[in-house]
Amino acid sequence: MLRCSGALVPDNLLCPRQVRQKETAMHLLMKGTLVLLAGALCSCTAPAGSGGKEPQASTAPSAAASSAKIREILVVTKGNGATTQNRSEPVGPDSPISVTVSVTHSGSEVPSISLRLIDLKNGQVLGEKVQPVAANSDSAHFEFKPTQPWSEGRHLLEARLGKTGKVVQREFDVVPSRPAGAAEVDAKS
Repeated sequence: MLRCSGALVPDNLLCPRQVRQKETAMHLLMKGTLVLLAGALCSCTAPAGSGGKEPQASTAPSAAASSAKIREILVVTKGNGATTQNRSEPVGPDSPISVTVSVTHSGSEVPSISLRLIDLKNGQVLGEKVQPVAANSDSAHFEFKPTQPWSEGRHLLEARLGKTGKVVQREFDVVPSRPAGAAEVDAKS
């Protein structure tokens, strides 16, 4: 029997003061473990001897890929051409979309360009294509044709050089189709 706060307590039971001491010890142990884990995670850095720089592969294609960059993403409504003011026609729900991705590169080997078309209203990927850039060219051409009419609103094109290149984005709007009579009235005025 133990004496706890003036009362006798059997050996197999703990008095409230001993319970608090054990709880405090457990809390300190848990906090110490969390601090150690957080310290271990925060101290994860580049491998020793790298000087804090990202590891780089020593293969030739990686060097060529790093020198290539996406310069421009041009969106044109396929088949509509330009208006009388030399502006591209707006993208309508039934319009095929022609995209030209221009790159700047100095090497002879340029990685393929992947292009994704995303509807920003619902986040759905509407199409994804991959095209190589010809050695004597500085661009790749893509075409997206609607299987169902494009939803009206904001859309996004994401272009990437190779599998690990930087993503370049271009937003555009799909606008409601104009009736055929409205196009003729605009052309006359």
